[in-house]
Amino acid sequence: HDKNGDWVDNFDVFVDIFRLSEKAQRAYNAVKRQLTEKLGQTQYACYHVRLGDFIPMCEELKEMKGNPSFQYWNEMLEQGHKCALTPDEVVMGVLSRSMPALLLSNDNPYVESRLEAASVASVSSKWVQDRLAEERPPGMNEAEFEVLTMLIEQQLCGEAEYALLNKFSTFSARIKAIKRGVGYEYWGVQAPVT
Repeated sequence: HDKNGDWVDNFDVFVDIFRLSEKAQRAYNAVKRQLTEKLGQTQYACYHVRLGDFIPMCEELKEMKGNPSFQYWNEMLEQGHKCALTPDEVVMGVLSRSMPALLLSNDNPYVESRLEAASVASVSSKWVQDRLAEERPPGMNEAEFEVLTMLIEQQLCGEAEYALLNKFSTFSARIKAIKRGVGYEYWGVQAPVT
């Protein structure tokens, strides 16, 4: 807690620790160019979505409601933050912005097909990973590639005009830090689009 009693987000403090190497930066630049070409413009919205892999954890949090050890998580749930989303909630969130979309999730085929049917220009984590594989620095092992992919996805999302993030995710916390506190909201408590 800070002096006002608010939770301190260490990701805000450490945002600049993870810097891309020169080779990784070149790969990032190539993927970013391809992203804007695919979406047809430089402005896009980013959606960090935790679907199937988060459901068991989110259910456990609900069962721990009231447990003092889970005070932070209980507060987030009470404020309306969504831990796990349904695919339909994701689609509605994306459609409400009327912008090309970068959809970061490891579980989104249903969402992708719905966005395609609605004629929303979008790319997914899989698309980013495939483009990055084309730019993969020589000699990089699989574990390094996974970390590089994660960092580049976070950077792409951090540079989006708007990001809808998951309050329960450390991945989202770093994106919020990259955005320097501007141009993001959290699932469940986002303002209605007018």
